[in-house]
Amino acid sequence: MFAQLKKLIIGNGAAQALQFISIILLSRIYSPSDFGFLAQVQAVATVSAIVITLQLHLTIPLNKNESEARHRVEQVQLIGCAIFGLCIIPAIYIGKLAVFSAFLAFFLGLTNTYSSFFIFSGNFGGLSIFYIARAILIVGLQIGFSIIGVQDGLVLGAVISEGVVALCLKIFFFKRLGRWNFDLAGAWRMALENRSFSIYGTLQELISVAAFYAPLIFFSQKYGENIGGQYAMANRLIWAPTALLSRSLAQVLYHQFGKNPLASRADFLTALPSNWIYFFLALCCCGAFYLPSIFLFMLGAQWELASKLIPLQLTWCCFFLSATPFRVACRALHLQKYQLAVDFFMLISIFLLFNFSSFSPLNLMISLVGLALIQNASLCLIVWRMGWRNSTPNAL
Repeated sequence: MFAQLKKLIIGNGAAQALQFISIILLSRIYSPSDFGFLAQVQAVATVSAIVITLQLHLTIPLNKNESEARHRVEQVQLIGCAIFGLCIIPAIYIGKLAVFSAFLAFFLGLTNTYSSFFIFSGNFGGLSIFYIARAILIVGLQIGFSIIGVQDGLVLGAVISEGVVALCLKIFFFKRLGRWNFDLAGAWRMALENRSFSIYGTLQELISVAAFYAPLIFFSQKYGENIGGQYAMANRLIWAPTALLSRSLAQVLYHQFGKNPLASRADFLTALPSNWIYFFLALCCCGAFYLPSIFLFMLGAQWELASKLIPLQLTWCCFFLSATPFRVACRALHLQKYQLAVDFFMLISIFLLFNFSSFSPLNLMISLVGLALIQNASLCLIVWRMGWRNSTPNAL
């Protein structure tokens, strides 16, 4: 597992290093409101991408052979195209935010589908190349659009990059898939046969992602675009590498749990990261609170609030990273309904916090970190107490 994780971390690390360095430049080119708008588009698109594939891309690594996996890729991408076609016309009437979000969601759905085939085949080196290429393209387009003065260049760079990368994955990595399969009826039958993913799994993931991204939208609505942009900058700096690290670990664990189902707590313990990693995360949390002046120096004088939010964001991220193996185990042990309850509590709590509190942005962020601690601790406890209570789990 370590060798597979190493490949992903190297690719993710290179990609995130590039994006991190670029933020120092982009923060001086684009305004906080530009970052606030990008954050809203990404939040809506990430939630919508769940519906685009109905979470059926997660069934691809579970197929018995390569032929079945490739056929499943065709079915999932066809469902994604059908759902996108139904959504794009209403999005045009809603406005610019909805249009950008719809296209970004569609491209994310395709890349998730193709990435799932890499997980099936264990081709984590290919995934690393994908992450690096995507980062280079996003940064290049965003800087290029700023030079030529394209409106909404920050958002357009992200959307177009995802589309190009999805197309390249289709052409270069999946050229053996052949022509598109237009058996939409067969694809929908497959969706109905996999209700645990297409219905229950989609609902659970929607609640989970909505709870995660709700602050990106609510900060702008409650405090204005400038404060929303400050939060978005802190979120971008910390959550982007966190999400990719968590995804790398989850992909490796998903592949491992699929091949070797969890039969006992002992099996699960062997999959957990070393204790020194948890110690390192705790050290990062404590150390970050002594570095706001350094964050302010890197970003510029207009990002004072963002520099104060970064340590709190990092603390939230450490909670999330620590609980990642438990999130993967939830799917392996069929505990999604419990995760749904926990994430639903988180979403409702966030909604109440933003709509009925009079906290300052900084105090509200502290409250969010407290909720995150409760959320992730509850999930870990559920897996540990409920995972092996009734019977030996099946494969993913």
